[in-house]
Amino acid sequence: MSEDRFINFLMNEAGYDEEEATALFVGISRAIVRSVIIERKVDIRGMEQAEGLRAIAQKLRELVKEGLEFGIVADHRSDLLNEARRASTEEKYITALIIYATWTEHWINRIIKLIAAQRGMDYSLSKSVMREVSFRGKITWLIQLLELPKLNDDIIKSLTVLHDQRNSYVHYKWREMDLEKGGDDFNNLKNMINNFEATVENMHTYEEDIFMNDHSDWVRELLRS
Repeated sequence: MSEDRFINFLMNEAGYDEEEATALFVGISRAIVRSVIIERKVDIRGMEQAEGLRAIAQKLRELVKEGLEFGIVADHRSDLLNEARRASTEEKYITALIIYATWTEHWINRIIKLIAAQRGMDYSLSKSVMREVSFRGKITWLIQLLELPKLNDDIIKSLTVLHDQRNSYVHYKWREMDLEKGGDDFNNLKNMINNFEATVENMHTYEEDIFMNDHSDWVRELLRS
């Protein structure tokens, strides 16, 4: 299906206006290109931009001819981070706690999914790993089993504290805590949430080191777009 036909379909059948349809087409196209690069369906490491783009285009043609279907998976990480930050700004620290913890789960699961795809692992297997291995296991022994760099101790400690606090809340273990504004427990939670942004930055750096370090600047820019 050509670009024009796809956009017309969105406008005529799905009720999009032209700007929305075009933006969706561009977004899907970028997502597919990023997937091809990160999952190493084509290895463009060390290539100049023109050569790399030709290689990507050729691989996409091959994949289409093979009838390979691309599954579009919504990535909610940016939305979750924005919501957590908004809740923190509004001093809704319990809400921020829950959303930050959810974001960390999305973060580690995405890494597992992409590394599994790079290694040619069947998606049903990687999905079972994501479902059945505990969060603690994922950020410690599973990362090493996948031959990824070990998370530094500060990140592991911060993530462990965050999840322990989240689990305490969702399992009703906070009844003994005083979360009135200004109290010690409230201030401890506030400080933990406010300090967690440093961990977020370290996690972003870790992820970029895994997926971008081997690539040229033009590829890194493409992956960030």
